[in-house]
Amino acid sequence: MPTVHDVIRRSAGVYGTTVLFAHKVGFRTETWTYEEFYRRGKKLSAWFSQNGLKKGDRILIYSPNTPWYAVTLLACAISGVVLVPVDFNSREDFVRKLNSLVKAKFLFTIKSGPKTGIRRQVHLEDLPELLRSVKPLKKRVKVGESDLLEIVYTSGTTGNPKGVLITHGNLVANLKAVRRAVSLKQKHVFLSILPLSHLLEQTVGLLAPIDSGHTVVYPPVRSSSALIEALNQHGVNAIVGVPVFLKLLRENVQREAERQGKAGQLEKMISLAGALPFPARHLIFGKIRRRLGGKLKFFFVGGAPLEKEVEVFWNGVGIKVLQGYGLTEASPVVACNTFSERKAGSAGKVLDGVQIKLGPDSEILIRGPNVTRGYYKNARATRQAFQNGWYRTGDVGSLDPEGFLFIKGRKKNVIITSSGQNVYPEDVEAVLNGFPEVADSCAVQINDRIAAAVLAAKKFSAKTLLDKVNGKLSAPQQLSGIIRWPHADFPRTTTRKIKRAEVIRTLSGVRVKPGTVGADKLVQILQDASGKSRITGKTRLVKDLHLSSLDRVELITLIEEKFGVEVDETAINEKTTVNSLRKAIEARESKARHLPFYGWAIKPGIIVLRVFLQFLLFSLMKTFARIKYEGRENLTGVQAPVIFMSNHTSHLDTPAIMAGLPGKIRRRTAVAAAMDYFFQDRGVNKKFYSRFVTLFLNAYPFSRDGTSFIRKSLSYSGFLLDKGFSILIFPEGTRNSTGQMGAFKTGTGLLAVKMKIAIIPVRVRNLDSMFPKDAGFPRFGSGSVHFGKPVEVHAESYITATKIIEQKVREL
Repeated sequence: MPTVHDVIRRSAGVYGTTVLFAHKVGFRTETWTYEEFYRRGKKLSAWFSQNGLKKGDRILIYSPNTPWYAVTLLACAISGVVLVPVDFNSREDFVRKLNSLVKAKFLFTIKSGPKTGIRRQVHLEDLPELLRSVKPLKKRVKVGESDLLEIVYTSGTTGNPKGVLITHGNLVANLKAVRRAVSLKQKHVFLSILPLSHLLEQTVGLLAPIDSGHTVVYPPVRSSSALIEALNQHGVNAIVGVPVFLKLLRENVQREAERQGKAGQLEKMISLAGALPFPARHLIFGKIRRRLGGKLKFFFVGGAPLEKEVEVFWNGVGIKVLQGYGLTEASPVVACNTFSERKAGSAGKVLDGVQIKLGPDSEILIRGPNVTRGYYKNARATRQAFQNGWYRTGDVGSLDPEGFLFIKGRKKNVIITSSGQNVYPEDVEAVLNGFPEVADSCAVQINDRIAAAVLAAKKFSAKTLLDKVNGKLSAPQQLSGIIRWPHADFPRTTTRKIKRAEVIRTLSGVRVKPGTVGADKLVQILQDASGKSRITGKTRLVKDLHLSSLDRVELITLIEEKFGVEVDETAINEKTTVNSLRKAIEARESKARHLPFYGWAIKPGIIVLRVFLQFLLFSLMKTFARIKYEGRENLTGVQAPVIFMSNHTSHLDTPAIMAGLPGKIRRRTAVAAAMDYFFQDRGVNKKFYSRFVTLFLNAYPFSRDGTSFIRKSLSYSGFLLDKGFSILIFPEGTRNSTGQMGAFKTGTGLLAVKMKIAIIPVRVRNLDSMFPKDAGFPRFGSGSVHFGKPVEVHAESYITATKIIEQKVREL
């Protein structure tokens, strides 16, 4: 059987220049080909060797999903170094515990990650520079199918974590079985939403696409706006996910239907759609599908049970749901539904090569080449997990006459969250019982939430205790509520163990109120953003913490990353306090107004029409304006896209600069126009006015005051640059009628640093004499436009970058 390295090497040879990864970094999207991915994996394996890592050594990786995460996995597959992935939601003490268990030589993480205290760290952001001069090893390390590839610790447990041993043979066997069950003949684009520390994402979301020549998209965060943007921008047609994602998407659609008064109509259409062929469903639910990018074909779902009505809903919409069943010890898929054989509510049929049988108590037992050989340095746990060569899953199930597997329940106490994380109630209870207010506790799962019942040792506030407890729990372990147990003691067995089933039955009728956002996490973000240590709930973000408009952009990004929710940047203003921001996060208040970013503006047909309209516009301008152009030679050989940054004197600046550009560049240049001037009501029809400037000049709204919608403006700027369009922007923010240049807005530097692209300085003179700021019509006159040489801005400080660009324009 081939190794993971063999699988990737073959695909790199077959699919070479095909795009494998698309990853949004800041406001730009990076793309990697199969060849680039494989080359970087070989270089990192050489770096391993140069830094003393040899076959069998362990490294930890503690990071969100990025292509460099996948490169690290590949380097381990090539070199025989063993990867120990840690869920990025895990607490720092858990990372330290795993480090002490596996004796890792390095921790691979990101610069903005939690401080673990582990000394030998490699930041994934530094890998491009670290590998720049590294040459791939010529001698190949001998790695076989029985060699260990990774040790995967079941997430959530802090008491006695068990490391699942995963070999090359385990992973490749499962990969091949999944590919036979779910054969994809056409090109697919996968959206990655599960962490790569999860074997479902590694096998089905990464290795399966690589094996078949598909593309994987890594969104910057998992907020709804980032996912919707990725679906639309990249034409995503496949998602590997967990039930909560499908459930949230469905609720989003239902809320919109309710808002429009069409909830009943939607429900009726879904109930009838099951009898229709899929092409008909695509037509009926075209609006819903277009919101999700218009190309989504299927969801592959695992990690937790999927509610049948959610599955029926998405199949009714015309997006196939392939539900499966698996566990880390099975690498991880045991059974799944396929395109040709599906049954709602089931986990599908058992994969080829996997054997399954039911024990006397209906426990699911499995064996096959995908099943682990045991747990890392834990012989006792390994013996307990196997029965005559069969792995005991701890899950209860049944098989129908057609061979479909149905999961009836879980034999173990472990709580499986809706996002597929394992949470051990004993760990949560250990934290609760450490507080003097608590005599004893019982953590259980109620309606997809984790709650805890407590016996009080003394009087306490449930809300206050909840805040303190959640501050000590990892993200998957977070409690949604704490309930005071109504009796003198919990129901117990003769050995004094709590009867969890009875606790759940008692609490099932109790309404569990959502908990508050962990104060420590939000305060930590604000401390990092402001540099101030003393922050209370009444602290005002703008006045007390002195957060600038750029700081607010960074803050919004951090909130999306840490909490996975959107908060409208306009909600952070002079009156916003820490408490009001927390409430906005809890309520997931995302009420941003719609901005007119017109997608049709960059369509080929519109570009052709714009060329003709600009020819008329420039011809008209030449009848009254004599424009002298200097520095045009600086544009020769310029590799677009670039950003043109110019001083601003008149409404003639934009057409004058555009007219001086080479046709090849001009056709693919967009203008960042003042949002409050060109895209808001000015006494004429707002839509007509905004569409007029968009059609003629490829203009789009850009926030010039830096207080509202700046992040959306920057995001769209990045989108245009990714599509190969250059940008013309006026960093002063307004026309200067004095003849002297004004100071550039600090956002200029942010744009230069974040976009990582060449800046071309431009200086216009005397155009205000032909079209003064308060004039209604232009008049005869002359002026000049001077194009400077391209400038690469490498400053880390936005302020420094702004000063560099401003100086370059002044020098022209």
